[in-house]
Amino acid sequence: MSSKQLGNYEVIEKIGAGGMGEVYRARDTRLGRDVALKILPEIFAQDPDRLGRFEREARLLAALNHPGIGSIYGLEQAGEQRFLVLELVSGEDLSQRIARGPVALDEALPIARDIAEAVEFAHEQGIVHRDLKPANVKITPDGRVKVLDFGLAKAFDSDDPRDPRLSQSPTILTSSPSIAGVILGTAAYMSPEQARGKTVDKRSDVFAFGCVLYEMLTGRQAFEGDTISDTLASVLKTQPDLAMLPTETPRAIRDLLKRCLEKDPKLRLRDIGEARIAIDHARHAGADEASKPAGTAAAAPSRKGRDLAWGAALLVVASVAFFGAKKMTPAAPEAPLRKFVITLDEESNTPHDQRLTLSPDGKRIAFVHNDQLWVRDLDKTQAQVLPGTEGADVPAFSPDGTQIAYRVGATYHRIGADGKNGTVISATSLAFSGGSSSWWTEDGRIIFGTGGNTVMQVSAMGGDPTEVMPIADDESDVHEPSELPGGRGVLYVAHLKTGGPCEIRLWADGKRTAIINIADQRLWSPRYANGHILYRRTPNNSGIWALPFSLESLKVTGEPFLVVADGAEPCVGPDGMLVHLVGGNEGAVDLAILKRDGSLDTKLEGTFQIVGQPAVSPDGKRVAAVISESNNGDVWVFDLVRGTRTRLTFEPGWDINPQWTPDGKDIYYTSPASALIYRVPADGSGQPSLVNRGFVGSISSDGKWLAFDRDVAGKRGDLLAVPLPADTTTKAVVLVSTNANEAGPRISPDGRYVAYMSNESGQNEIYLTRFPEPGGK
Repeated sequence: MSSKQLGNYEVIEKIGAGGMGEVYRARDTRLGRDVALKILPEIFAQDPDRLGRFEREARLLAALNHPGIGSIYGLEQAGEQRFLVLELVSGEDLSQRIARGPVALDEALPIARDIAEAVEFAHEQGIVHRDLKPANVKITPDGRVKVLDFGLAKAFDSDDPRDPRLSQSPTILTSSPSIAGVILGTAAYMSPEQARGKTVDKRSDVFAFGCVLYEMLTGRQAFEGDTISDTLASVLKTQPDLAMLPTETPRAIRDLLKRCLEKDPKLRLRDIGEARIAIDHARHAGADEASKPAGTAAAAPSRKGRDLAWGAALLVVASVAFFGAKKMTPAAPEAPLRKFVITLDEESNTPHDQRLTLSPDGKRIAFVHNDQLWVRDLDKTQAQVLPGTEGADVPAFSPDGTQIAYRVGATYHRIGADGKNGTVISATSLAFSGGSSSWWTEDGRIIFGTGGNTVMQVSAMGGDPTEVMPIADDESDVHEPSELPGGRGVLYVAHLKTGGPCEIRLWADGKRTAIINIADQRLWSPRYANGHILYRRTPNNSGIWALPFSLESLKVTGEPFLVVADGAEPCVGPDGMLVHLVGGNEGAVDLAILKRDGSLDTKLEGTFQIVGQPAVSPDGKRVAAVISESNNGDVWVFDLVRGTRTRLTFEPGWDINPQWTPDGKDIYYTSPASALIYRVPADGSGQPSLVNRGFVGSISSDGKWLAFDRDVAGKRGDLLAVPLPADTTTKAVVLVSTNANEAGPRISPDGRYVAYMSNESGQNEIYLTRFPEPGGK
């Protein structure tokens, strides 16, 4: 097979063989990466029924995305050869490590814990491994654990439950012509029910896990025999000798092994997640609780902040990352995984509270809260506001962590992390919108996106901004740049004119390279860290993902995997410490219309970010709503008949509370940053025009009046109305004017009354008065 070409794959060398076929290292010439090819045995490739089952199972297994599970890329055919395309995992397998002798306890338990976590993830997806053994566990050179060949045993099974060839675990094939191709299993790791040919479920993996852990600690198999039959007899009849375990083995681990290796599956440990928990407890038993950082918490935060319109953002810090902070060195036990939550002290009222950065030394974080810049040292319990930073956005730490760059409007500033020596870097005339960000490079430049058609840079010492790169022909706008270590290139998000919503790209040596593009998904915040590109993705499978990436070749080296399901704004410090936002105000939601009885009437195609204040058109055929993209809220109209959507507003900031005119031709809305009311054609045929100062309330059913409220002396105090159609010359009439705070006027359907909210009694209540000439209350 060496040097043979199989489709897009150039075979390099044979690296293994077993009952499920021979395995070869190969080069994917299309994607430029090394993969593993598993050539299917002829007995399976020529069996249409079994091959059909295999294809169905392979598709299911390909959906397993976990950093501890070797990926399946596809099932392909070249000529007469059928083969699986697998992730090529470097390093030695666990059987090779055990062959050198027992694995020290402080090395074995982290490995076992990672195996249990990977198997637990697969079980949650309804997939049983069926052939868990040391040879199917790889330890990569950087200390990561990867479990291979998930579920392939089932993929090789027969469809017919009465088929005498049916088996539950791969590797050993019979050669008898009468029963050719029967998979007997890997005898030393088969559960008793598996050895008897009975139904297999996740408890068989628990038994095999116990065998693997025992073998790591003792250097010998839990069940042995001179022949396969002898080994199977040992599985069915004997108990492993726990006296062989190291004397320092914790009681919890001894008890765990007993429960995993129970012959009767009804008495066996029912869930491998319990094994993971037991190992964690054993490893960290007796740890000094006082050694935890102030403010630590073992429990994950609740998501109740998600229910607030702009709830308090939460920050999560994990001190050991997903991608290999662990080192497989027996003399130095792995540091425990630490997670803690920082809850902002006050409720947040601004969308900018999603801005977060971590100092390069991992000692402090900076974030925007209530439109000011805050800094918190991670060894302290309180964050400190930096005075004079009102209106701050997109903070970025200097390489030495002593200073922070941030933007206010179109002006860039620099301030010490201690709040001293604030100064202006550059006052630009650029227009900024959603998707802008900042990055302080190693050589002293601030790279920033405007959220538009350019990525800029300016010296941190001051000066005029210059362009980093021109926009490409297929890009509508570019966002969120960050620089690779050593100035190797700039990662950024490109919104595309065609071919998908967006793409993460690399600008290096004057050329663009596509890094990742996922159909119907938005990608955000690309950041390089420890051999991976971290990024956020929405709306489906939202959270923080990692894409293996080589700094040397500037190429992708693996498949993306999910790191944090509930995370945004990833920042990574030394030793893989990951800081990110969770909860708070952001989420992907569906937009739907319900009938009055609560049943679904219409669901709009697509899932959108921060959809707010939907308003159905008078004819019921369209919906106006506010959609957020990168902290920029605009009014869109959805056509329920054609299934299309049209964006009506484009200015930076937020546009809110769209209201239809009765004829469906125009929409009135508010730009709250400037407290101005605009009118825009609902079909997108014209530009917004200014109407008045204030906040849209409602439009009368006859289309003759617009009611609104207006700030007076710093409060939303007066209720007014203007006759329609209106512009800046149309005189408003006062409906209610008191010393209290009135807001949210709603004109009754018959046009005779207006309802509104007021706090004149000391609390917010609903009042009613006549309209348009007020009277009574």
